[in-house]
Amino acid sequence: MASMMRSMVSKKKKRYEEDGFDLDLTYITDRIIAMGFPSTGSEASYRNPVGEVQRFFAAKHKGKFRVYNLCSERCYTADTFEKGGAKPELGGGELGGQCAYYPFDDHNPAPLETIKACCDDMAAFLDADAANVVAVHCKAGKGRTGMIISAFLVHCGAADNATDALQYFGNARTHNGKGVTIPSQMRYVHYYHQCLQIGALPAAKTYRIRHFRLHTIPNLDPLGGCDPYFDARLAVLNDAADPSKGLQMRMIYNFFEESKRKVPNYKPKHRYADLSLEGKGELKVKGDVKIVFYDFDRLSADDKAFHFWFNTGFVYNNYLLLHKDVIDRACKDKGVEFDADFKVEVFLEELDEDMDVAELGAAVEDDREDPAGDDDEEVPAAAAAAASAAE
Repeated sequence: MASMMRSMVSKKKKRYEEDGFDLDLTYITDRIIAMGFPSTGSEASYRNPVGEVQRFFAAKHKGKFRVYNLCSERCYTADTFEKGGAKPELGGGELGGQCAYYPFDDHNPAPLETIKACCDDMAAFLDADAANVVAVHCKAGKGRTGMIISAFLVHCGAADNATDALQYFGNARTHNGKGVTIPSQMRYVHYYHQCLQIGALPAAKTYRIRHFRLHTIPNLDPLGGCDPYFDARLAVLNDAADPSKGLQMRMIYNFFEESKRKVPNYKPKHRYADLSLEGKGELKVKGDVKIVFYDFDRLSADDKAFHFWFNTGFVYNNYLLLHKDVIDRACKDKGVEFDADFKVEVFLEELDEDMDVAELGAAVEDDREDPAGDDDEEVPAAAAAAASAAE
């Protein structure tokens, strides 16, 4: 039953089912592994049991592997893979593996500094010994894992560009080719490819956001239309010199509050929804920016509508244009809530200042378990358990 649940939770991901193993684990190349989180307790009944993961590395890559944990929401001690092999059932001795930690939140991209630091780390480990392998995981081993591995495929020259890298990962990791499906995560792989082309991370410029325009009106209210507003967040590393120490999401602006808790209602007949910041406080952004749009609801909790990330080093001519297919959450809609021609314009103004973002705004818990996130990730464990029990 446990094996059936693991297979169901894995959904379309390819599993390693050889030599007596049944793991949510895939060789992307012969030296790069993607896998789900090595779990304990009840979670091990539907994810990779940590003991089985230890047994796999003891049998296949003892003393020659480094595991990269990308989860901000969960971790384990380094001796899980350094000394886990001391167990008699693993043949005694030590596993001799290494662990690295480059955490960022589920359903979101990593800051460019984190991507570069992780890719540099992986390259150094693989270059140190031709027998070394790297294993990367997040929770399900697909979204965040795919973003980092795709970036690394370009970094190490295994892929010519971001598009090829993302496609290669999707085909290697899944049966349906859907690897990284969240637009902002894909965008950051493309950003990183551009960084490699210019030989450095771009200068993080400071901008003032002046205006948002939504083309076509999302149907988020019962009778159609919506009451849109947004907040703005910055990804701020806890230690700018060491991305492995994680990050904070800091909310720096809320249009609803700056509008004195009054937002206009737009109907489907309207062509545009304009959200001007004039007279509503100042929104300055720098570095990695997340914009989250909501629909105000007078009778219940406000609905999250869509969101997107961008880096200010890749803003040109004070303007951004994002079509539906590159907007997180909206891209998965089948024409029910968002028209096929839905898009967002962002009008900005470059400022001649170097803004210190470290203490801006307030730290917030950011969508770590967003149910509207990557629904290709995996079948919920409860659903898998119910289906298995019905067999």
